Amino acid sequence: MTHNTDFFNLITSGRIVTDAFHIRGSRANYTAEKTQILPYDHHLYDIICVADEKQKPTHTTPNSIRHVLETIMFFESSFDTIGKFIKDKKEFELDPSFYQVIEDLSHGRVRTGLGTTDESMIRYCKMVKTFVENNYPGQIKTIEKELKNGQL
Repeated sequence: MTHNTDFFNLITSGRIVTDAFHIRGSRANYTAEKTQILPYDHHLYDIICVADEKQKPTHTTPNSIRHVLETIMFFESSFDTIGKFIKDKKEFELDPSFYQVIEDLSHGRVRTGLGTTDESMIRYCKMVKTFVENNYPGQIKTIEKELKNGQL
């Protein structure tokens, strides 16, 4: 039994334990799922659904974009800020407002101007999906497989 998501993910993905359950709900009403708890997967899932226009962007979409890109940035270990990371990637170079959206809108910063449109958020999600497809194609395939199998 643990309350630490990272520890749970480590021991289940590393096959250190043979049976692990993710319990959702209260004591009286819960479901036990044999699954990892990976926020990255769920954020990438949200991005894919918005990019494919299967769901509308929400107030959490910029945070999903930032989470996915920061996770990849830390994995690549070649950048110390998200701004430098984005500047270096060709998929994001044509849209100067992209950084502002994931910086301001993912942190709840007060904005005096108009917010971004759904069309812009869909475009940003398509940019991120293309970036992941070009650099880490297995991740998109995994999410699509999990969607097909009802795992997400």
